[in-house]
Amino acid sequence: MQPIIQLWEDLRLTLRQLRAHPGFSTAIVLTLALGIGANTALFSVAESILLKRLPYAHGDALVHVVPRIPATVGDQLYFPVPEVFEYRRQSRTLAEVMEYHSMTFNLVGSGEPDRIQTGVVSANFFGAFGVTPLLGRGFRAGDDQPGADPVLLLTYDYWHRHFGGDPGIVGRRLRLNDRPILIIGVLPPLPAYPGKNQIYVPTSACSFRSSEHAKADRSLRFIEIWGRLQPGTDGSHAQAELATIAGRIGRAFPAPEVSNMDLEVVPVKEELVGTFRSRVMILLAIAGMVLLIVCANAANLTFARLLRRERELMVRAALGASWARLSRLVLLENLVSSLLGGACGCVLAWTGLGALVAFAHRFTPRADEIRLDGFALLFSLALSLLAGFVSGWLPASRALRRDVADGLKCGGERSAGASTKHHRFRDLMVTAQVGFSFALLIGAGLMVRSLIRLLQVDPGLRSEKVLTADVPLPPSRYGASPAKQAAFYQRLLTELAADPEVVAAATSSDVPMASAEPMTPSYRVAGQPVPAGQPSPRADLHVASDDYFRVLGIPLLAGRTFARHDDLGSPRVVLINRSLAHRWWPNRSALGRQIGIDVHTGGPGWRTVVGVVGDVRQEGLEAPPRPAIYVPYQQMIGAGSQVFVRTRTDPMSALAKLRAIVRTIDPDQPVASAQTLEQVRGEALSPTRLTTTLLLLFAGLGLAIAALGIGAATSFAVAERVPEIAVRMAVGADRERVLRLLLSRGMRPVLAGLACGLVAALALTRLLGGLLYGIQATDPLALAGALLVLLAIGALACYVPARRAAGLDPLTALRS
Repeated sequence: MQPIIQLWEDLRLTLRQLRAHPGFSTAIVLTLALGIGANTALFSVAESILLKRLPYAHGDALVHVVPRIPATVGDQLYFPVPEVFEYRRQSRTLAEVMEYHSMTFNLVGSGEPDRIQTGVVSANFFGAFGVTPLLGRGFRAGDDQPGADPVLLLTYDYWHRHFGGDPGIVGRRLRLNDRPILIIGVLPPLPAYPGKNQIYVPTSACSFRSSEHAKADRSLRFIEIWGRLQPGTDGSHAQAELATIAGRIGRAFPAPEVSNMDLEVVPVKEELVGTFRSRVMILLAIAGMVLLIVCANAANLTFARLLRRERELMVRAALGASWARLSRLVLLENLVSSLLGGACGCVLAWTGLGALVAFAHRFTPRADEIRLDGFALLFSLALSLLAGFVSGWLPASRALRRDVADGLKCGGERSAGASTKHHRFRDLMVTAQVGFSFALLIGAGLMVRSLIRLLQVDPGLRSEKVLTADVPLPPSRYGASPAKQAAFYQRLLTELAADPEVVAAATSSDVPMASAEPMTPSYRVAGQPVPAGQPSPRADLHVASDDYFRVLGIPLLAGRTFARHDDLGSPRVVLINRSLAHRWWPNRSALGRQIGIDVHTGGPGWRTVVGVVGDVRQEGLEAPPRPAIYVPYQQMIGAGSQVFVRTRTDPMSALAKLRAIVRTIDPDQPVASAQTLEQVRGEALSPTRLTTTLLLLFAGLGLAIAALGIGAATSFAVAERVPEIAVRMAVGADRERVLRLLLSRGMRPVLAGLACGLVAALALTRLLGGLLYGIQATDPLALAGALLVLLAIGALACYVPARRAAGLDPLTALRS
């Protein structure tokens, strides 16, 4: 009972001390709140995405089977429909094999026509994932059989956004590409995986997938395969077995373009995390550095306060208080301050969690699962106790080591040896703060330099004043008539170009810089046979109308661009980019050369190169340009649905005109994904920009705390040396000499911290290496910039108290 009463008395005394010194208490609490809050927020991100189980009943057993051709353009391949049945029949390591592909369809019957991304899956897809619908039922075995009644499942987000969360939606009939379809259920909240789909339909509801052509043609590769592992089977066994099956299929149905294909079995949990793991680990390391700076700052403040309370503590010791009791009082003060800081930190973490969720959305479909849950709060509590213990025990162990009789005899004044030890401790804390701040500044400088390099990248086009929108035509109304499709787009582009605010309009198969995967067929070059046993080269394939290069400002380097007469009744032609021309004809003209593309392009035979255009960064600004082939839209009807409009004013002003023209031509045709090309470029930059912003925030926070710590430590050190300064000035030392003396003394731990910070920076820059573009992790400009900033801030933090001390009147100082 006695220890509890004593602890209660200590706690009451601690609270009185904190109330008696509100400035000191507030500084400690707020400093710790910043460090603990940042770490709590980032831990909640890591815990929600990296540690939590998948929201699927069979999540640990789910794998994605990915076919790849190493070291080629478009290294990820797909499966043809017949192979799905082969793997399903032959595999023993996979309990279930599921197929998936994604397409866009027009959904009509619920207000304005809507263009929606649709996942086309086998009937066992969600059952194998272990997903039970929130409303209605899931797909059944008969739903993907030929002739089955078309049905669909709504995703949770689309149900809420488009149907207002109507619980009576099940059983309602809509039209999907002019075909009646029945809503049978609503999926629970799930990650946007395998893609950002709004609805799911079984394979029988997709006319392209269920066609006899798709079922029989093994060269038509568009299917992805997922599997659920048998109990007791791991991914390596499944990969070995599937590679054997792939070899048997390859021997039975040889195809040169996939002759060296590899199969990779990727756990779904790893695929959902993707590249976000490295970014989270980097941010956690940075937040940890901020917390160490905070703890060093709190320890320094506590140490300075203990020195001011030294006589009080000695009197307590003389009256019978043990050093253990006094240490416990000091430690309890810091623990209470740290717990208060942890509580404030949780509030800060909760406030900033929305920004981190938006950041995570750029990298992982699991971003919506991020929560500040009980586990994160326990982490915050543990961090608060640890920070309180470290920032309390370290200064207490250094300050409470003096003999009581000696301390009382000297009137509380410290000996030279004690003062030296105290200086060493303060210097050590300042060194730690400067070192970690230096590492953070170098990391932030590297990311800023990388972002600047990305901003300077030439995308190969002019993105200003260009509107892009998706206007794909449903095959149910237009698929059987290429002439009808051509007429639709021709009328649309003609009426858009007639607007006085429009410079030109065009259509294409994809949007540059959008990170979408283009078609990557293999191709042949006349007179350049492929060596036996080697795969055919591959290139990105883009479909474009005649004004496409003018609208996007892609430069023509040789020959001509497409013309209106490049249609199905004309000779087959292509344009190629600089990269492909340089590969095959580095010192000769590519014009008039013959290229054969291994894809259904409206007719057999070779195509003639009629022009060479500049390289465009289709895959994003960080990805280098790849060999590319452009085919006239009218010679590959149905492959292009992206509309581009270059305007003389704000490009979004053309959106209303675009929608009005489309509605006039076809009232049931939606216009989707409308945005400017500048917005597309901004999206391509956003991952690097967001990571840089977070790093700058952390670096600025650490720098501000370190600057305050340097200033506080220098102020306390100067205050201790006031009598010495007065004596020096009384015997003839001028102010400039005293100022230099104090500055040199204050800058010693700063310089030591810069040297130590280089070691911490090496570890941090090694983590950052994969995020940098166009610079090395040892970039001298980033290093020099961080060095100059910290030197300037350290010098300023030392100069202010030193200048104040140098301006003291010697007589006044000696009297005091």
